[in-house]
Amino acid sequence: MVNARPVKPVPGHKTDIGDAQWLATLARAGLLRGSFVPPAKLRELRLIARQRQKLVGLLSSEKNRLHKVLTDAGVRLGVVVSDLHGQSARAMIKGILKGQAPHEVLALASRRLKAGREELHDALQGDLTASHVFVLDELLRHIEELEARIARFDARLLDELASEHNALALLQTVPGVDTIGAAMLLVEIGSDMSVFGRPDRLASWVGICPGNNESAGKRKSGRVRKGNP
Repeated sequence: MVNARPVKPVPGHKTDIGDAQWLATLARAGLLRGSFVPPAKLRELRLIARQRQKLVGLLSSEKNRLHKVLTDAGVRLGVVVSDLHGQSARAMIKGILKGQAPHEVLALASRRLKAGREELHDALQGDLTASHVFVLDELLRHIEELEARIARFDARLLDELASEHNALALLQTVPGVDTIGAAMLLVEIGSDMSVFGRPDRLASWVGICPGNNESAGKRKSGRVRKGNP
């Protein structure tokens, strides 16, 4: 299996027959480089990892929607707390939806929050209608359901990668890469680096190599191309 992108014909002269003939010519000359085909187990784990990514994207969308509905109701909690979905903020949101008094909602705030009680009190003053409460409650339920589902995917992924604990530990030495991040990387590239040969080839396959966007002494802006997941 090969990636035909690097050897595609001149634009405007593309036909299926022409493509096949051109690829056959290159293959006879030994000019085609095989694509990375991960082993069966890795392909199965990719199925799990990519479904997890879908859930993460959906979770992010629902969290943004929750923030928007709160703002629409005049509740500016997201302005005074660093994480609207942290333990303290979520407890206060649930208190609001239950119709608790302001002082009861404030009692749910962690003392570690930078915002003072007066600032929090002002941020919680909104005009929630019955529709706001209904939508917020449904969003919160969906968010917690998605978080639970993602946690199950995480557990399954890490369980399947238990034999790769050394590779996982090594990947976590990269700044910013946690356990799940390491697992997601390992699922995509595997632990056998001999299939890439050199680090620059891996970087090229992933799509993070810097491009040469300079012509006649002028440097042009360019974006990183899409990799080969």
